[in-house]
Amino acid sequence: MRRLPAAVGMPSPDDRLADVPRAARAYVLAVEIVAAAGFVIGIAIVGPHRIATMVTRPAFYWVAALIVIADMYPLVPWMRDTRGRIRLHFSGAFALALVLVCGPPALVVFPLIALTSQSSMPTARWRRIVNTAVLTLEGLGGYLVLGLLFGSWPQSPSTAQLLIGGAAVALAWEVINVAVVSGAITLTTSTSFWPTVRLGARRTAPWLTTLVAAPMIADIVLHTPLFVPPVALLTVLIHRTLASTIRSASAARVDHLTGLANRTAALEELDSRLRPGPGAAGAGVGATLMMIDLDGFKAVNDTYGHEAGDRVLAEIARRLRATIPPDLLVARLGGDEFVVIADASTDGAPIEAAVRAAVRAPIRPGRPASGMGADGTFPEPVIELDCSIGSVSTDGNSEPLAMLRSADRRMYEAKTSRASRFSLAAGRDSDGPRSAMLHRTGRRRYDGEKSDRYLVDREAP
Repeated sequence: MRRLPAAVGMPSPDDRLADVPRAARAYVLAVEIVAAAGFVIGIAIVGPHRIATMVTRPAFYWVAALIVIADMYPLVPWMRDTRGRIRLHFSGAFALALVLVCGPPALVVFPLIALTSQSSMPTARWRRIVNTAVLTLEGLGGYLVLGLLFGSWPQSPSTAQLLIGGAAVALAWEVINVAVVSGAITLTTSTSFWPTVRLGARRTAPWLTTLVAAPMIADIVLHTPLFVPPVALLTVLIHRTLASTIRSASAARVDHLTGLANRTAALEELDSRLRPGPGAAGAGVGATLMMIDLDGFKAVNDTYGHEAGDRVLAEIARRLRATIPPDLLVARLGGDEFVVIADASTDGAPIEAAVRAAVRAPIRPGRPASGMGADGTFPEPVIELDCSIGSVSTDGNSEPLAMLRSADRRMYEAKTSRASRFSLAAGRDSDGPRSAMLHRTGRRRYDGEKSDRYLVDREAP
C-alpha cells in the first residue's frame, strides 16, 4: 500500500543505482570523482598544521556540537514519526558558521557533516554517497570564495568580514547545490535543465534562508560563547515545532477511522499526476481513478448501529490495503466511498477483480449491543456486501475534481445497471437466479439504498 503522497524530493530508500539511466550513472560517478579529488587537493593545500590548530580551538567544538545537535536530534524516539520529513536543516547554517569561524581548515570535516546530516533521512546508500560528494563540493566552494575575497582568512574575523564572507559562501553553496542536483535530475528523468534549476531554487529557498543566521552564530561562538547553549536549545525547540506542524499536516490528510488517505490527499495525488513536471510540455503523466462504492452498507448501520458500520469500514480498508499493489494509493472519500489512484497505463481489470473479492468476503463486525437470540446470547452477525466501481483514465489535460466527477458518474451507471439486472431477475419464477440468491444469502432483504443487496443475518458458526 502506498503511503500518503510524500514531499517532492524524497526518494525511496529502496531505489537502486542500476535502475538509473546510464548517462546519469556516469554523471554521478564524475561528481564523486571531482569531489574526492578536490577534497584531497584542498586538504593538501591547507596543510596538517592548520588543521591541527583548528581542532585545538574551543570555538571549533562549540560549532561542532551545534551541528551534531541539529542533525542527530531527529533520531530521538519522540521524533521517530517525522524523521526525514523536516526540510529545514539548521546544520547548513552551523556548517557555514564553522567555515566562518575556522576558515579553510573546516573543509576537512565536511564529509562528516554530510554523514550526520543524512542520518535521519530515508535515502538509498548511493544517494547518500552523492549527497556527501555535493556537500564536499560546497565545502570546496566556500574555501575558494574566502580565498578569492580575503586571501588569508583571519582567526578573529570582523563583523563586516563575517557578513560579506557568509553571504558570498551561501550564494556559492546555493549555486553548487542547485546546479549539481539539477543535472542529476535532468539526466535521470529526461526533463529540461533550466526548469529543473528554477524548481530546485524554489525548493532550497528555506535552506538558503537559514544560512542568513550563520554570521550571527559565528559571532556568538567567537565573542560570546555563553550564548551557544541557548542557540542549541532554540534549535531543539524549532525541531519540535516543525515536527508538530508536520504531524498536523499529516493528520489533515488521513482518514482517522480507516487509516487510509482522505479526500484531500487523494486530490493532491491526482493533481501531482496530472500536473506537468519540470520541463514537460503539455500534460502530466496521467492517472487512472477507480471509484468504489459499497452496496448494502446502509443496511448495516440501520440494523446493527453505526459502531458496527465503522468496524465494517475499517475491515474493508484493511483488506484494500492488503489487496491493492503497494505503488497505488487507496483513499476513503467519505461514507462508504473509496478510490484507488494508479498510473494511466495501469490495467484496471485485475485491480477491480481484487477489490470485488475483498469486499464480497464475509465480515464479522462483532456482537451487537442488542438483538438477543432465543438462547439468551447475542449472535454475531456475518455481513456480506458488494460494490460498484466506476473507472476513468486520462493521460493528462484534466482537473482532479473533473476526473472525480467522471468516475463517480460511471460508478453510479454501473450501480444502476446492476440494480436493473437484479430487477429483471426478480421477475422470473421462484427457481430463478434472484430467488436463489435470496434463499442463499439470508432471511432479510433491504431496499431503498443505492442498489438491491442483502445483509446476511445469521449466527456465526
